[in-house]
Parts: sequence; structure tokens; C-alpha cells
Amino acid sequence: MKLWEYKDYDEYVKVQTEGNLQKLKNVWAYQGVFDKIAEHKPYAKDIICHGTRNGAELDMFKKAIPSLYYIVGTEISHTANQFPNTIQHDFHEQIDSFVNKFDIVYSNSIDHSYNPYKALKTWTDQLNQKGLLCIELATGAENKMRELDPLEIYPKELVKIMEEEFSFVNIAFHTIQRPNRTNSSLGVFKR
Repeated sequence: MKLWEYKDYDEYVKVQTEGNLQKLKNVWAYQGVFDKIAEHKPYAKDIICHGTRNGAELDMFKKAIPSLYYIVGTEISHTANQFPNTIQHDFHEQIDSFVNKFDIVYSNSIDHSYNPYKALKTWTDQLNQKGLLCIELATGAENKMRELDPLEIYPKELVKIMEEEFSFVNIAFHTIQRPNRTNSSLGVFKR
């Protein structure tokens, strides 16, 4: 695991917001990921997605899990207000009403974390007792520490952190073959 160091929190927010503005119309999410998550939790009612940029993940979850009751996305940029069911929020920070609430906590943005342990603590606390934490990791050249993507982490490292630091069990790691050749790995964890 490698982690980019910012001079301070304000620099982190500035870099993430500028990156969001530059990529606002881009969609990295892929429907196959959400269909795979639905195989693990087909009747999920409450879902949170962290780092949603333009909210595409929310629509993909709705398609994959029709029983969905409540879904919310978080995005650090002020652009969050442009998208339905999305709030402006730093995913490292806890919202009290989200603790023990969600059947699924999902993110494909852990690579945007300046402190992965803090983010993972927040996310695991948001799961209800039977909830699943689903983390999608970029693979190949996309998994590289840089200013916009400060965390470089590999599946084995994530599994070790989840097991040793958070006492979660990895129930699956899926390789996701995308049509655009940007592949990823999806880790699914439970208590």
C-alpha cells in the first residue's frame, strides 16, 4: 500500500474537487459490478455509495436491486447538489444517522482516500449487522498512487486490513471484465 501525502486537508479537498469538476461527465461505474453485488444481497433495502461523482452508481444499483428502498451517494465536491439522492460529504467523516443503517456500503473511490483506515472505520460502522461492505479497486495501470488518487492498494492488502483491523471476512473477490478494458476487482466483506 502506498499513500500520497498532502500538505493539509484543504489541499486534499481542493485536489478532489478539481478532479471531480474535470471528470464530472465521466462514468467509471459499470452495471456488471452492481449485478454481481446483487447476487450477494438481492433484497437489500438501504444502500450508501461513497464518492459518486455524478451519481451513476445509484441508478445502476436501482436497476440491479429493484427492492431497494433508500439509496444515498456522497461526494466531496459542491457538484453533489446537482444530482438526485447525492449529498456533499467527505466519506471519511461519520454521519450519526448512518451508523448501523445500511445493508450495503459500496465505493469504487477508496483510491481517493487520504486515510484509508479512517474511511474504512466510517464505512464499517455504517453497516447493519447483516450488511456487506463492497469495495471496488482499480487494477493495472489505474491502480497508481498520484495526487488525485492518493491510495495505491491491492486486493490482498485490502483483505488483510479488513480481516486484521476490522474483523471482517472476505466472502468474495471478483475480477470485473469491463467492455472498455479498464478492469477492476470487487471485494465483498461481512462481519
